[in-house]
Amino acid sequence: MTSPAIVTAQQFSALLAQRRSTRDFEDTSIRLEQALAILTAGQGITGSEGQRAAPSAHRLYPLLLRLLARNVQGLEPALYDYFPENNELKRAGELPAEGVLLDASLASDFWLEDAPCVVVICANIKKAIEHFVEQDIEGQQRGQRYVDFEAGAASQNMHLQSMMEDLGAIVVMGVNEQALKVSLQLADDVEVVAALCVGHIPAHPLG
Repeated sequence: MTSPAIVTAQQFSALLAQRRSTRDFEDTSIRLEQALAILTAGQGITGSEGQRAAPSAHRLYPLLLRLLARNVQGLEPALYDYFPENNELKRAGELPAEGVLLDASLASDFWLEDAPCVVVICANIKKAIEHFVEQDIEGQQRGQRYVDFEAGAASQNMHLQSMMEDLGAIVVMGVNEQALKVSLQLADDVEVVAALCVGHIPAHPLG
């Protein structure tokens, strides 16, 4: 793995100022290296003791990143799981039929179908809830809150890395999670939290 590029404080401030959601993507492929860089930003291992790019309460790491690769150079169109231990993808199943992701959207988010790749942030929420049950107050499931926070951190990391790769991105949470879980062929103990659509931003003509 190559060493990460050094970003100055000024560059980082500019990156944050330019962060916007992209709702229109070019019908062009992205490179496998770009996809892996984005996934690494979300869950890559960054420390000698297994620490990852996104914070995780008690280092529980309940998140799973499932890549829906429609148009990624070097990858056959399919579903893939990201394994941070060796920074690699393993095929997890066939792509859902066209239109299935849009059907699962609660707000007609057509970019779920248009993006060349979608990173679906999933989690073993039950594991987190059970792990933090002693912290629950008045029935509040603290583990759920920690999962949501961790997923938010991972999605922001991946969005900013997408920008570094000259790509656009948008986070989608308004979905029928159960329907999406079925279409993505997720295990029984894994739930959908959010989806990050990624792709090239169209070059709109001036004027």
